[in-house]
Amino acid sequence: MNKQIDDPIIEKKTCAISGKEFSVFQSDLDFYKQISPTFAGEKFAIPAPRLCPEERQRRRLAFRNERNLYRRTCDASGKQMISIYSPDKPYKVYDQKIRLLDSRDPMDYWREFDFSQTFVENFRMLVQDVPKKWLVSEYNENCEYTSICGYCKDCYLISASERSEKCYYWNLIQDSNNIVDGSFIYNSSHVYNSVNCHNCFNSKYVLNCKDCADCIQCYNLIWCSFCYQCYDLQNQKYCINNKQYSKEEYLEKMSTEQWILTLSPISDLILKSAHTVYEGYNNENVSWKYINNSKDIENWFDIEKWEFVRHSQIVVEGRNLYDCTNVYIENEMSLEIMSALTSRFNLYSWFIYNCNNCIYSLNIADSNNCFGCDGLRNKSYCIFNKQYTKDEYEKTVARIIKHMQTTGERGEFFHPSISPFGYNETVAQEYYPLKKEQSHALWYQRSDYEAPKPSSDKTIQWSDLPTTIQEVEDTILQYAIACEITGRIFRVQSQELVFYRKHNIPLPRKYPDQRHLDRLALRK
Repeated sequence: MNKQIDDPIIEKKTCAISGKEFSVFQSDLDFYKQISPTFAGEKFAIPAPRLCPEERQRRRLAFRNERNLYRRTCDASGKQMISIYSPDKPYKVYDQKIRLLDSRDPMDYWREFDFSQTFVENFRMLVQDVPKKWLVSEYNENCEYTSICGYCKDCYLISASERSEKCYYWNLIQDSNNIVDGSFIYNSSHVYNSVNCHNCFNSKYVLNCKDCADCIQCYNLIWCSFCYQCYDLQNQKYCINNKQYSKEEYLEKMSTEQWILTLSPISDLILKSAHTVYEGYNNENVSWKYINNSKDIENWFDIEKWEFVRHSQIVVEGRNLYDCTNVYIENEMSLEIMSALTSRFNLYSWFIYNCNNCIYSLNIADSNNCFGCDGLRNKSYCIFNKQYTKDEYEKTVARIIKHMQTTGERGEFFHPSISPFGYNETVAQEYYPLKKEQSHALWYQRSDYEAPKPSSDKTIQWSDLPTTIQEVEDTILQYAIACEITGRIFRVQSQELVFYRKHNIPLPRKYPDQRHLDRLALRK
């Protein structure tokens, strides 16, 4: 799309936080007009944003803790549990089963809106009162140490994943099984230490690969198999360093060469590649990268099966969205959403599932027409967790929006101070790192909680680990391993060891968090 001809710039604005100049296009204004809500017969036009796309994204990401898990006490039962909320957080946090059985309805915590205060002041008090679930996960089996996952089985330390089994360490794995140390893996099986893979099988150390099998240390391959240290290939087989071999030559060379000891960094392959910016496949009129099967996508990344999406990240299936992050399956006509599933016509909300026409709400499911609500299920026409008639609802919402217009709160995602997490606990720190004083200057909270360091009677240094997996005995499960980068100790799980032995992979030398950061660096 030629912006200067097909979509004129209507206004150039300066971001109120970064000072960066950004443009407002005619298509932006058209979309805002289309989704502007009407209450009590009056249409409330959504204003053009005062923050640039990057700062809008940062604010949403600061509400998403994917990978920090803590031991804390359930405020209902007193039992120990694993939670995304550290023990020093000022919230009541319940075990999932107890929260579902709790006789107290989230509606019991309702509040009247106090027009002598700002929306933020009102909403903060509601959020602090409503009990929180230990984890944001649903319909999992044997996945105690996972977060923001659904329909998974036998997984450990993964996040933002669905419909996957026997996957370990870390994020965004969908419809896959037997994945270890993977990020952004879709419809794949038996893949190790890889990033951005679609329909891959039995592969290791691969990046940006699609429909590949039995590949090792490869970058940007499509329809390839039995390739080693290759890049930018399509429909190839039995290649080493982009050189063609016969099947017999390839198998003989790979059987005699200790490949795991001779791997060059994947960054070397990226530098050799003619396609260092990966845009994706089956697209029409898209910009930026990691976009697949989509049309009319502009700005940002990880888009799958979408149409007309702007300034959004990690979204799968849907259309007509602006400024949305981590939304999945049939979402449409929404603005400024963090984490949604099968929802429509929503504004400025966080963790919403099967919801329509919800505004400034969080952690709600199967609900419609809710404003400023927290923790509701199967509700309609509620404001601050209080039930209204349809007529009362529209009149009250109209009055609150007018109040927000006078306080300058209208037209933005939740204020940073509402987030239940410290900035350094969230995905925002990964994409937009801030030091403590910087985050405070921008109203982001900071977590100073330090979890007790694990101790072990048996610790082994990474440098003392056996070179090959064949040398590793079962007794390794009794040891903690000291990371070669951070010095932090970690353990190998029994199911991991089975995977490493099956695929001839040596034990990891780095702490899981460090491995995650290493993978993330490959995507920048």
